[in-house]
Amino acid sequence: MKYFYFLLVIILILPILISCGDYYELSPKDKTDTEWETGGDTEYVVNTASYTYHLSSCYIVKSIKDENKVVSTDINFIIERQYTPCKRCINE
Repeated sequence: MKYFYFLLVIILILPILISCGDYYELSPKDKTDTEWETGGDTEYVVNTASYTYHLSSCYIVKSIKDENKVVSTDINFIIERQYTPCKRCINE
Protein backbone atom coordinates (compact mmCIF):
# COMPACT_ATOMS: atom_id res chain seq x y z
CA MET A 1 0.00 0.00 0.00
CA LYS A 2 2.89 2.39 0.75
CA TYR A 3 4.28 1.65 -2.68
CA PHE A 4 0.99 2.66 -4.28
CA TYR A 5 0.94 6.02 -2.46
CA PHE A 6 4.55 6.63 -3.33
CA LEU A 7 3.86 6.07 -7.04
CA LEU A 8 0.75 8.22 -6.86
CA VAL A 9 2.73 11.11 -5.36
CA ILE A 10 5.48 10.70 -7.96
CA ILE A 11 2.97 10.67 -10.82
CA LEU A 12 1.19 13.78 -9.54
CA ILE A 13 4.20 15.87 -8.47
CA LEU A 14 6.81 14.97 -11.08
CA PRO A 15 5.15 16.86 -14.00
CA ILE A 16 4.87 19.96 -11.80
CA LEU A 17 8.55 19.82 -10.88
CA ILE A 18 9.59 19.29 -14.48
CA SER A 19 7.54 22.23 -15.75
CA CYS A 20 8.99 24.55 -13.06
CA GLY A 21 12.51 23.85 -14.27
CA ASP A 22 12.00 25.97 -17.40
CA TYR A 23 10.83 29.08 -15.54
CA TYR A 24 14.21 30.84 -15.36
CA GLU A 25 16.26 31.02 -18.53
CA LEU A 26 19.54 31.67 -16.77
CA SER A 27 20.67 30.79 -13.30
CA PRO A 28 23.98 31.41 -11.54
CA LYS A 29 24.94 27.81 -12.25
CA ASP A 30 24.64 28.26 -16.03
CA LYS A 31 28.17 29.61 -16.45
CA THR A 32 29.02 26.79 -18.85
CA ASP A 33 26.20 27.74 -21.23
CA THR A 34 27.62 27.78 -24.76
CA GLU A 35 25.77 30.99 -25.61
CA TRP A 36 28.07 32.87 -23.22
CA GLU A 37 31.14 32.38 -25.38
CA THR A 38 33.14 35.52 -26.00
CA GLY A 39 33.50 36.95 -29.46
CA GLY A 40 32.98 40.72 -29.29
CA ASP A 41 35.02 43.71 -28.26
CA THR A 42 33.44 44.95 -25.03
CA GLU A 43 33.23 42.63 -22.06
CA TYR A 44 30.14 42.81 -19.90
CA VAL A 45 29.79 41.25 -16.47
CA VAL A 46 26.33 39.98 -15.56
CA ASN A 47 25.25 39.66 -11.96
CA THR A 48 22.78 36.78 -12.08
CA ALA A 49 21.61 37.48 -8.53
CA SER A 50 20.57 41.10 -9.12
CA TYR A 51 19.82 40.72 -12.86
CA THR A 52 22.07 43.65 -13.79
CA TYR A 53 25.01 43.93 -16.16
CA HIS A 54 28.11 46.09 -15.99
CA LEU A 55 31.12 46.99 -18.07
CA SER A 56 34.09 44.87 -17.00
CA SER A 57 35.82 48.07 -15.84
CA CYS A 58 33.00 49.02 -13.42
CA TYR A 59 34.04 49.16 -9.76
CA ILE A 60 30.90 47.26 -8.73
CA VAL A 61 32.16 44.13 -10.53
CA LYS A 62 34.68 43.57 -7.71
CA SER A 63 31.84 43.12 -5.22
CA ILE A 64 29.93 40.49 -7.24
CA LYS A 65 30.31 36.98 -5.86
CA ASP A 66 32.01 34.55 -8.23
CA GLU A 67 29.00 32.20 -8.27
CA ASN A 68 26.80 35.10 -9.48
CA LYS A 69 29.24 36.48 -12.06
CA VAL A 70 29.08 35.70 -15.78
CA VAL A 71 31.31 37.42 -18.35
CA SER A 72 30.04 37.88 -21.90
CA THR A 73 30.68 40.01 -24.96
CA ASP A 74 27.28 39.24 -26.51
CA ILE A 75 25.17 42.25 -25.53
CA ASN A 76 22.20 40.97 -27.55
CA PHE A 77 22.08 37.82 -25.43
CA ILE A 78 22.08 39.95 -22.28
CA ILE A 79 19.39 42.33 -23.52
CA GLU A 80 17.15 39.47 -24.71
CA ARG A 81 17.09 38.16 -21.15
CA GLN A 82 16.04 41.61 -19.92
CA TYR A 83 18.97 42.28 -17.62
CA THR A 84 19.09 45.84 -16.29
CA PRO A 85 22.09 48.00 -17.23
CA CYS A 86 24.21 49.44 -14.44
CA LYS A 87 23.32 53.06 -13.70
CA ARG A 88 26.94 53.92 -12.93
CA CYS A 89 28.90 52.52 -15.86
CA ILE A 90 26.38 52.19 -18.72
CA ASN A 91 24.70 55.41 -19.84
CA GLU A 92 21.54 54.82 -21.81
